Order: sequence, then C-alpha cells, then structure tokens
Amino acid sequence: MIVRDVRNFNQSNADEDFRATNRGDAIQFWWINLVDGTTKIVLSRAPTKDGPWTAVLIDEFPDDLTPSGSIEYTDQELIPPDTANDYFYKLEAFSSTGALLKSYSPVFVPKFAGPSL
Repeated sequence: MIVRDVRNFNQSNADEDFRATNRGDAIQFWWINLVDGTTKIVLSRAPTKDGPWTAVLIDEFPDDLTPSGSIEYTDQELIPPDTANDYFYKLEAFSSTGALLKSYSPVFVPKFAGPSL
C-alpha cells in the first residue's frame, strides 16, 4: 500500500503569492501583495480549480491588514479541513465597503495521509 505523506509540504499557486501547508490537523495559508484597504478576507475551497467554491473561513479586521500575512484553518472554523479529499483553495480580499480588492489564483492542497501501520 502506497501512502502519501504531504505533511509540511508547501504548495504555491501559479502566481506564487499564495501558498499552503497541510499539517493534517490544520492547514496554514500565507499570502503576499495584499491590497491596501483590505479589512476582510474570505478563504474558499473547491474540488476543482474552477469551482464550485464554498467559503470555509471569513475573517474581518477593523484596520487594514498588512500586505503579507498568514492564517491557520482548523476544525474550529466554519467547515473542518477534510483530510480525505484534495482541494483547491483561494483567498479573496475585500474593503470595508464590501468591494472585492483582490482574488488570489487557487492553490492546490493535497489531502494529508499519515503513515499506516
């Protein structure tokens, strides 16, 4: 039986401005080049790079976010990370008025599979 262990393996999107690491119990996401005025980010996932997209994490901030940052997605969020499936994730940045400021191209995150006994 071949088991794929992708723990702590970084995946980047095509633009290399959004990346992810599936740790099994959480997925860590990093971004760069966030637009000034961003006060809300939405992380969505889909079974293909073309969707359909489902929002899995929404975070709002009273002040602008820094251009570079990270967020951890765990089972305490809206939808738990699914370690049984591969997914594409995308990040979108919004202003305080709800205007879309930036949509990052998707990053592929393979499922986590640990060693079997």
